[in-house]
Amino acid sequence: MEEIAVKIGGPAGSGVMSLGKMVGKLFQLYGWHIIIYDEHPSLIVGGHNISYVRASTSPIYAHRNYEHILVALDKPTYELHHKELKEPALIVSDESIASDLSGNVVASPLSKIANDLGSLRYYNSAAFGVVAKLLGAKKQDVKKVIEKTFGKKGEKVVKTNQDAALKAYDSIDKSYFSLKKLNNKFMLIGGNDAASLGAIKAGIKYLGQYPMTPASSILSTIAKYEKSKKIVVKQTEDELAAMNSIIGAAFAGARAMTATSGGGFALMTEALGMAGMAEVPIVVIESQRGSPSTGMPTHTEQGDLRFVMHASQGEFPRVVMAPGDVEEAYYMVFEAFNLAELIQSPVIVLMDKYLASTIQSVPVFKTNLMVDRGKLLSEEQASKIKEYKRYEVTEDGTSWRALPSYPNCMHVASSYEHDETGFTTEDSEERIKQMNKRMKKLALIPKEVYAPKFYGNRDADVRLICWGSTKLPCLEAQQILKEKGIDVLVVHYPFIVPFPYDETVRLLSQTGKRNIVVEQNYLAQFRGVIREQTGFYVDEVILRYDGREVTPEEIVEKVVNNG
Repeated sequence: MEEIAVKIGGPAGSGVMSLGKMVGKLFQLYGWHIIIYDEHPSLIVGGHNISYVRASTSPIYAHRNYEHILVALDKPTYELHHKELKEPALIVSDESIASDLSGNVVASPLSKIANDLGSLRYYNSAAFGVVAKLLGAKKQDVKKVIEKTFGKKGEKVVKTNQDAALKAYDSIDKSYFSLKKLNNKFMLIGGNDAASLGAIKAGIKYLGQYPMTPASSILSTIAKYEKSKKIVVKQTEDELAAMNSIIGAAFAGARAMTATSGGGFALMTEALGMAGMAEVPIVVIESQRGSPSTGMPTHTEQGDLRFVMHASQGEFPRVVMAPGDVEEAYYMVFEAFNLAELIQSPVIVLMDKYLASTIQSVPVFKTNLMVDRGKLLSEEQASKIKEYKRYEVTEDGTSWRALPSYPNCMHVASSYEHDETGFTTEDSEERIKQMNKRMKKLALIPKEVYAPKFYGNRDADVRLICWGSTKLPCLEAQQILKEKGIDVLVVHYPFIVPFPYDETVRLLSQTGKRNIVVEQNYLAQFRGVIREQTGFYVDEVILRYDGREVTPEEIVEKVVNNG
């Protein structure tokens, strides 16, 4: 396996993330496996930003604690990260600060090149040219990446950025790597974009969203397809309006979704209960960040698990799913719409900042996915109904849905308890019937849909148990530990509700095994869920809650040193 890691650092507004994406696109052109991880404070200008690009000839899953090339767009980047360098330990910088740096410094007149072309905005394209030369990329491939990056901005912008990159490319004497082309064909996509495409493929017709980091880009991504896919995209005045509007849209028959973070979801919880009572199928993406309150808006955490499991007043069925990587974000958001209409209740997709913004190379998404609208009456079926009961008590807990336009199926839907017709009631027997009806709907979901996923040797003595995005560093740690002669099984839970009781009991009943729960919160919330559901207490945990994703190295250290 060959790998190259590049870290780019500088202040907000200097093009750090754009440069990271260009380097990623270059590796993509050569067919390498890629992961791009960005970290930045919640500032528009200033602060320290990094973009970490790791590429390999074999599959990789997470960022690591080292880099081979450090692109220092300012001096603080060097001071913060030069100790992480690994051979050949190259430091790329502008000539103006090169004399202040120690080590294998590769200096180029980046600012002069940019200014000669008319603006410092070309600085990062010049830096890209230097990195491309060090990697051994061909000039025509540098031009292709620039064209792919800036193509929509016009021929002049493309040409000027290409000139900046090629001038900087020529300013470097030699290459240190030799990129070989592989036959792999990958998409290079981030978690939020993958989730957005999953919703579009599922047939979303209404998105009501108030922007909140780290879910904000879902709004702008789906808005790009508003006309071509005939989707109504509404930036609402607040999160309450977002949730209420998707309930209205879903009641009217549209597949509807909102996306937010913990603070926004807190405002949505009363309306979430109304969706449960009225049995309206909605999808909510809740993208976690450092909390409580405003917390750390641009940093990651898994602290909202218990919150989304129990949010809103009373009891009603809901699904809580947590994709573990970019590919799962696409397929699971698609499935969320099917499940919402299967059980006619809310489905919550629990993501986090790490997954939302991390970019991975993944196989091209499948598009031959089956949309299932559940018990939704057609107009022809509705015309034959004599007495429509929207909340008819059935054996499986779900009743036939009718669109408001069907004259034979007029009915009431509200936040109040009701009888089979939808009219408000406080009768105790009717209450019991409707509660029993609602609460058994989760049983409709086949167990294989929400079963945990196993990666590696099922007989391994060490098991890393994870949920959501911690799957990525766990899989990377598994590879490192294998090189050390330690066999590890990674057990990933993409669903928390419904909980896969049988599989978990079988897993934890095996004696002589070392089980370690890995998650991004202080209270080990998922360990608590396991104990609550099964009675088993997992002794070991690996927790991180400083706003940064747990690294493979941390996991390896805990496994090797027995905690």
